[in-house]
Amino acid sequence: MGNAEMLERAAEVEGLLGRLSAARRSMLAAAERAEDVRERVADVRVAAGSPDGLATVTCDGRGKVQRVEFDSVRYNRATEDQLCAAVLAALARARRKAAESAAGIWRDFERHRR
Repeated sequence: MGNAEMLERAAEVEGLLGRLSAARRSMLAAAERAEDVRERVADVRVAAGSPDGLATVTCDGRGKVQRVEFDSVRYNRATEDQLCAAVLAALARARRKAAESAAGIWRDFERHRR
């Protein structure tokens, strides 16, 4: 292999290493932004009530329950089945709202990523 060929190969390798380094930096930056988005989603809090107003459930952006509250006046008159139904209905509503909020955050991320 001649000197000119070696120089040409070295330049080619340097170019590839430069592209690889740039791709790595880009991937690390994207991972950092994605982590920021995951943290924003985790910080979201949404509350939703049952249709009868007996229960209110608060979820984080991932749909994990953070709090369950009951109407203090109606709580003592409700049956166990009514309480369960109210919590499940409020939970479904809260999770739906949380998913919508999280989707909006991810959409913003995707929009600004480009």
